[in-house]
Amino acid sequence: CCIGNGFVRDGITTWAPTIIDGLSGSETLNPTLTSLLIPVLNLMGVLLAKKVYRLFGGDARRSVGYLMLTSAALALLLIPAMRSAIVCALLLGLCCSATYGINPMLTTFIPMGYEQGRRVSLVAGMMDSFIYVGSSLAGVITGAIRDSAGWTPVFILWCGVAVMAFILAL
Repeated sequence: CCIGNGFVRDGITTWAPTIIDGLSGSETLNPTLTSLLIPVLNLMGVLLAKKVYRLFGGDARRSVGYLMLTSAALALLLIPAMRSAIVCALLLGLCCSATYGINPMLTTFIPMGYEQGRRVSLVAGMMDSFIYVGSSLAGVITGAIRDSAGWTPVFILWCGVAVMAFILAL
């Protein structure tokens, strides 16, 4: 689940400016300015995750799962959104927002469940390292797929990875 989160999150963060730049031909949309909005949306993702966490009664695993499922749906919506740079930028930002909101739960709330066994820091460290494994794979794999087959397979991959992370979170 952590690898999937890192893969989708950093795949979007890394490639969003390139995607937006490729689409903004007819629309006056500055990819650099648009990519600067992503951190603002990421903060909103953390606030959303807090609400989802409360909605699920403090169940971090279910919260992570359903936020990953939200990311999967948003990634799939990117396929028809490729006709509009503005809509695509919004969907990329929202998808990234949901995945950023997951990080605090993965590295904080879930490890706290291992307090009794005195393994909180071990679990937190392992989860964080797995997030970065996914992050490191995102740039290379996404770039290779984009170069060989275009953006649609990338969006399908992000969706599939997010669905897998959803299943693993539950």
